[in-house]
Amino acid sequence: MYLKPLPTPSLMYVEQPEASKLQGVLCPKIDKNGQPYVALLSKALEGLKQSGNLFQALNTRVLKEELGFQQLEVKPTIFVKHVSNSLLMILVWIDDYAVAYSSTEAIQWFLGSKTELNIKDEGDLKVFIGLEIDQTPDGITICQATGIHRAMSKYFPEASAMLEISSCIRFKEQKFNID
Repeated sequence: MYLKPLPTPSLMYVEQPEASKLQGVLCPKIDKNGQPYVALLSKALEGLKQSGNLFQALNTRVLKEELGFQQLEVKPTIFVKHVSNSLLMILVWIDDYAVAYSSTEAIQWFLGSKTELNIKDEGDLKVFIGLEIDQTPDGITICQATGIHRAMSKYFPEASAMLEISSCIRFKEQKFNID
C-alpha cells in the first residue's frame, strides 16, 4: 500500500468507512442535514482513481525538473538520463521503480539524490509488475508464467491444471556504445 503526500493543489475527499459509525472512531458526527462528514485526505491512498495520476505527476516533476531526466514520449513511464559516460533508465509503475544502469557511478549518483520520492536500493530486480526476472552473467530471462497461471486458475480453474505454461523471453548480454 502506498501513502504519499499529495501534490498541491490536489484536494481529495472520501466518505468515512462503515467502522466510523462506531462510537469514538474517526468523526461520528453528522452535519445539520443528517449527512455524515467526509474526510479531506492529506495523502493519496492506493486504490483511489486519482492516485495513479497524482503519483505519475509527482514522479515526472521530480525526475525531470529536479534530477534532469528525459521522459520518453511514446512511453511516459520511462525516464532516461546520461550521467558522465553512463546511461540510467528508470521504469516507473506508480510507486515502484525498475532502474537499469550502465555503470555503478550512475546508480550511485541516482541513489544518492535526495528527493521526496525516497527511492531505495532493494537489490537485483526479481519481480516487477507480475514479471519474474532472472539476471545472470549471460543475460536476462523474463517470465510471466506465474501471472498467467494465476489468471487461468481464477477464471478457468478446470483448464489451468492441464496447461503447461512457459512464457519466457531470454535476452543475451550485449555491449552497447553509449554516446
